[in-house]
Amino acid sequence: MIGKRQMNKIVIISLFMLIIFLIMKVNCFASESGIRLEADDANLEIGVSTNISLIIDNLKDASLEKIEGIDNFDVLSSVQSSSTSIINGKKSQSVIINMSILPKVTGDLKLTAYVKNDDQSLITNTVTIHVTEKKENQEGENNNQDIYVKTNISKESTYFGEKIVLTYDLYTCKNLDNYGVVDLNLDGFVIKEVPQMQLKDKVVNIDGKNYVKAELRKIILTPVSTGEIKIPSCRVQVNLQGEDYFSSGKTIFLYTDEKTIDVKQLPEDNCPKNFSGLVGKPKISTEFSQDEINYGESFTLQINLSGNCNIDTLESIYPKDKDDVTIYETSKDLKEGIDGSDYYAEKSYEVIVIPQETGKIELEPVAVNYFDVEKGTYEELIIDGKTLTVNGEKTVEEEKQDESKQNSSSNDKQSIIINQIQPLQTDGDYFTIKKSYVYVLLIIAALLIIFYFIYFKIKKSDIRGNKQLRNLYNKAKKATDNKERFKYLNDMIKYRYNVSLKTASKSELKNYISEKSVLKDVLSVINIMEKNYQLCQIEEVSIADLISKIYKQM
Repeated sequence: MIGKRQMNKIVIISLFMLIIFLIMKVNCFASESGIRLEADDANLEIGVSTNISLIIDNLKDASLEKIEGIDNFDVLSSVQSSSTSIINGKKSQSVIINMSILPKVTGDLKLTAYVKNDDQSLITNTVTIHVTEKKENQEGENNNQDIYVKTNISKESTYFGEKIVLTYDLYTCKNLDNYGVVDLNLDGFVIKEVPQMQLKDKVVNIDGKNYVKAELRKIILTPVSTGEIKIPSCRVQVNLQGEDYFSSGKTIFLYTDEKTIDVKQLPEDNCPKNFSGLVGKPKISTEFSQDEINYGESFTLQINLSGNCNIDTLESIYPKDKDDVTIYETSKDLKEGIDGSDYYAEKSYEVIVIPQETGKIELEPVAVNYFDVEKGTYEELIIDGKTLTVNGEKTVEEEKQDESKQNSSSNDKQSIIINQIQPLQTDGDYFTIKKSYVYVLLIIAALLIIFYFIYFKIKKSDIRGNKQLRNLYNKAKKATDNKERFKYLNDMIKYRYNVSLKTASKSELKNYISEKSVLKDVLSVINIMEKNYQLCQIEEVSIADLISKIYKQM
């Protein structure tokens, strides 16, 4: 039992705790409400972003209505968060809207936020952000900037078909998290990117100041038309690390220079009739496998083509129309890359030469024409000629084959006329069918085969999709023992084949179940059920599997 004195103590303590709770509750709602707008950095250049924060304190139903002046900025991101804190018994609730913004124009740009709370419209303080032009920088000049980007092209004037190299280089004295080109648009060119793993970084000294020079992107450009083609300015995003462990990083945007490339048409004067389409400054080397072979063997001619030129347009390099030799040509994969600041390509061709005669065979030099972009004229590459010695003699059979080929070639037209079947000259034992009729018959036969398979599939699908049969199978799957499973299997067989497994013998089932695979599995189930009870228990899974197999075959 609780004594009177103890009861008084409990009452007093309870009243004391209630008073403290009420005081705290009153203090919790004593925090002041308000809104304010803040900016991380109020002095910017074009291309440099900053963060602004709208802070709403202790206004539960308040929401951002608009920010006046935000049209002068690109909003890169917007994130909303909320927090609750109690300090010295005072409860405070805050909603913070953080925005990353990038200025579009220069000048003193003012920002004012409007917040709606119930039926009221509240206005924040005005934040002024001072924006100046981006400072221009070039390598070799006095650079006061810690970070900038340059656009380099291997040629500003080129010929149609010539490949040029576009490079974006980033120069920085600051520590970076990551960087990359954001919105690259290269209409008017076929482009091929140099893989990221081949891009390099190095330290350069400019006016006594060390910079890390990082290759952002390297792109091989092939103009698709003549005239002036613009490479527009693009935006580069750079994420800077914080100055120390406790400070956050910053995202800035740099803009590349716009470039214009003059693409000239190849001259029509003195253009060879069999112009290969090769443009640039190519080099060629040739090598024969041997000088002398026996009849029936072959020579190999290795041709290597390389240089600052569009080798990818040249699929074949050696002529095939030679009487005393047979020519086969293959080419290896094209290799492309950058040599210094210029495009470079390399490709190998392997020519197999099979002599058709014995003795001395003269392979004349072969000229491959190209347009020299340095001279502005059409020139020739020469594939060396060669005198080949073929030892041995042809057999009588080979000479007969050659003679037969010559006769066949000279009388080709006549032989075709002789071998034609003239309908009017055929005898009574033969009849002719027009080619169009044959095609029609083949199409009809193909359609009949297709319709047969469609009918077979639909029939089989209808059987499997039968609702009654499917319901019986589902019950068999849910059954907990073999007797119940066998019962539903019997119902399935009765429904499908109109015969009962309990009344018909095994030999009689053959007269009802036409599908041999189904009959075999049904007999297997019956054999299992005929065994003793223990064996049935052991093979419950087998029966379930067999029923599933039977259903799929039905």
